[in-house]
Amino acid sequence: MRSHRFIIITAAVMALASASWAGAAGPPFELTVKKDQFVGSSQGMLRFTEDSVQYDTTETKDRRTWVYGDIKQLQVLSPTRIAVLTYEDQGRLKVGADRTFTFDVVGGSVSPELVAFLLSRIEHPLVTAVMPPGAGPVLFRVPVKHQRSGRGSEGTLVMYENHLAYLTERETDARFWRFSDIFAVLPLDRFRLQVQAYEGGSGNTRTFVFELKSALPSQFYDALWARVNPPGLDTSTAPARRLAAAPEPASSPFLRADAFARVARERARSVVALHTLTEVAPISLPPNWQSAPAIPPIMAQGLGSGVVIDAEGFILTNAHVIEGVAAIHVRTDEGDDIDVVVVGRDPDTDLALLKAPNPSGLRPAPLGDSDRVQPGEWVVAIGSPFGLHHTVTAGILSAKARGDGSGLD
Repeated sequence: MRSHRFIIITAAVMALASASWAGAAGPPFELTVKKDQFVGSSQGMLRFTEDSVQYDTTETKDRRTWVYGDIKQLQVLSPTRIAVLTYEDQGRLKVGADRTFTFDVVGGSVSPELVAFLLSRIEHPLVTAVMPPGAGPVLFRVPVKHQRSGRGSEGTLVMYENHLAYLTERETDARFWRFSDIFAVLPLDRFRLQVQAYEGGSGNTRTFVFELKSALPSQFYDALWARVNPPGLDTSTAPARRLAAAPEPASSPFLRADAFARVARERARSVVALHTLTEVAPISLPPNWQSAPAIPPIMAQGLGSGVVIDAEGFILTNAHVIEGVAAIHVRTDEGDDIDVVVVGRDPDTDLALLKAPNPSGLRPAPLGDSDRVQPGEWVVAIGSPFGLHHTVTAGILSAKARGDGSGLD
């Protein structure tokens, strides 16, 4: 079998795996480090104990001790570089921003045993470019290239029973993830796989796109998806994760043929068509037509779309849709007409809020987190353009928060 083929390792071969993490060298672990900072730097000892991470230095202002629960995220960026993301405020210059402490290892390097110890002590997502020893049975090996801006890297995606790793000679690109540290996985096509991992703290994620050297086999993706989205995961309380993740495992590594249809069906009662009436300015008659009969007000019809966001009947729509309307009602996908009132509108953001006094028949859509979606992810749009009720289309998110002077900020 050629080396670039996918390999499934049997349980018999797994018996040859190295010692488990429990058998790794124990704490304390000590590294001679230099603290990286914009103005001035300090050198000292970074110490990892059973209960805390300590930075001991002669610079009193730089000394720190963090219990593991006070660390937002610990990042082993390479064998010689560590970042500690904390809840400590940066102060007056960056109000609300948390402080990150970055250390360059100047004596020794981060050992696999230290990484194994950190994996056992830290509940928050851990970022590590150093592999721990004895990660367990190997299920799949997938030759890939990591696509990134600038220079990419070639390596291998390795799936273990409880972990996923990207192994490469470029040590800063390597990654080792627990499945709980992965937000979502998604096949972009037959030869590309996207892994979205928690990296950056505070729920922030980083997207890794891998170009596969052979077509993605369904058994590999199904096994990966099932571990990232275990049966006990309550996706109803995490809509952003459910929408960003791929559909449930199927025999194909792609989106299921009915994936968009299922989304459209599930969200049908959450999207409504808006029908408005706006009084048009009366026609000015010539002076010699004074005796002409009065012309009744002319009402122009308008159309739009809205989404139900609350069980009490609140509906979000565009402000320009309801500008100057005299009457408004919504129509559900089942053809029911429901009267609504305008609660408020904001022309600057082009958003308006409506409310249905009788919300029966309306079903609110779960709201995701726009900070967590990434360009390139699938998007389904449901609406009523030009009066064509409940039209469904799909595409990908092209960009976020543009600040390029286009006026689309």
